[in-house]
This record gives sequence, C-alpha cells and structure tokens, in this order.
Amino acid sequence: MDISQSVWNEVDDNNNSAAPDGAPEGMAPSGVNNLIRADRGAIKRWYNQTIPLVTGGSSTAYTLSYSVAPTTLADGMTHLLRFHTTNGAAATLNVNALGAKPLFAYIAGTWMAAPAGAFPADFIARVAFDNASGNYRILGMSNCLGVKTFSGVANVDFDNVIPATANNIWGYFSIIPDNGAIVEMETSRSAGVFDSGSTDYYWNFTLFNTLNGTPTVGGSTGSIIALTNAVDTTLTPAIAISGDFSAANIQGATRKQINFRCNFASGGNGAGTVGYGVRNNVSSIVGLRFMSNGTGISGKISLFASI
Repeated sequence: MDISQSVWNEVDDNNNSAAPDGAPEGMAPSGVNNLIRADRGAIKRWYNQTIPLVTGGSSTAYTLSYSVAPTTLADGMTHLLRFHTTNGAAATLNVNALGAKPLFAYIAGTWMAAPAGAFPADFIARVAFDNASGNYRILGMSNCLGVKTFSGVANVDFDNVIPATANNIWGYFSIIPDNGAIVEMETSRSAGVFDSGSTDYYWNFTLFNTLNGTPTVGGSTGSIIALTNAVDTTLTPAIAISGDFSAANIQGATRKQINFRCNFASGGNGAGTVGYGVRNNVSSIVGLRFMSNGTGISGKISLFASI
C-alpha cells in the first residue's frame, strides 16, 4: 500500500488498521514483521518516484515504468521524469498503465497542453497529477511555448500557440539561411492566417559594420519584417545568423512594436543589425513565422510568453 493511500494517516494514533496497513493496539506479534515490510516497501516506492526515471514510448505518448506499480493515481502524486525524446504536440504520460494523461505546463498565467518542443531529450522535470483536471502538471517549467530545430525548410511556424492570457512574447534564434538570402518574420492573427499584406508592417534597421563603424540605416513598408539585410552571396558555407526578438501588449487593440537584434557576417566583415517593426494590425498576435526569401533555412528557434 502506497503512502498516498488513505490507510496512511498523518495523525500517529490513527494508523491503527490491521497489519500490514497499520498497528492496532494489542496487535499479534506475527503482524509486526508484515507492518515493517509494508512500510519499508511503501517508503522505497515513494523514494523511487523522487529520482529521475527515463521515459519510454513516443514523443506524444510517454510511458513510465516502475518495477512495482503505484497502487493507483492519487491527487498530487509526483514523479521525476527524464524525457528520452523531445515532446510533440498534445503529449501524454502513462505511468505503469494506470492511464494516459495529458502533460500540461503553466504558461502566461494558465495551465495548457505543453507545446511541441517544450522539453527536449534528456530534460528532467517533476510532474504532479491533478485529479480535478485529469492531467499531469509540469512543475517549475519556464514560460516556453516551444523550441523548434529545423533543416532546409521554407518556413518555421509557431502557429496558434500563444495563449490569450499572454501579453508579452520574446525569443531567440540561430539560423543558417541559403547564401544570399534574407531572414524574415511575420505574425499571425488566427490559426494559419499570417499577416502578409503589402502594408502590414513598417520596419526599420541600423546595420553596423565593425571595420569602419559607419552605420547604414534602412527600412520599408511591406508584407514582412526583414530581420537581416542582404547577406553576402559569396560566403561558403552559408553563414549563421543569431539574435533575439520581443513584442509587448500583444493582446491590446493597437498596433504592436516588434524589436529585434541580429548578428551576422557581411562581406567577410563582422556586422549586426538592430531594428524594430510595427505591425499595422490591431488584432491579437497568436503566432509567428520565420522564413527565408531563398529556398530554405536551418537552425533553432525558442519562443516564450508571459502575462
């Protein structure tokens, strides 16, 4: 019998059930060893749930297998997991075949299904079963909406993943575009609907060349925000672009400013851009798209949100 069960009582004198579930007054000597064995077994099973155990199954249907299965699911029961693979969307956890339950994360002030890529392979997290909602809640997780690793794709979409409780988003990127390509970004106002009209954005940038320190200023009105200026087409292999971005008040009925910083090589010289864009639309931002005006991009992008 596990510690989570009702036969274990925090009031000492109430642990008076018949052995091995308790120690009643005048218990038979033959029950003493059974009680001790049961207590030691329950304590060991509880201990095993506090140390990392590698999951099995798939990226959307994780399993966890203890050598002795928990008696039953109990409200507040915790497990320490080491994920064997990066999670997909709508992932579940099934502990010793007690039932597959959704994995939820606390993001921007609300519990929601953990987004795809929220925890990578070898990530260790503690989860607690919430009986009222019927899901496992990931404890102490950051406001990560997802991490995407990609290779040779035209677009990278964080589509319809930003909850309505989020007022601020930010993220980090490291991208290798096709030689000569420009890395671009768009926002979306509903699932699959990206802001790509000819006047959906006003954006500006300042390009800094580290050799002569002379900045180049530019900008445009258009269907995208350009995160980088034209990258030198003679560089082989393709160069890496890294940076960060942010947007605030994304639920407000007003145009939103998107800030970004990038570092990349241009013409063999170290260079970087600092810029901002204004989204010419008053609807909420529910997603983002990163893309290249070439044939593909590779790299990694992380997206976060807060209230």
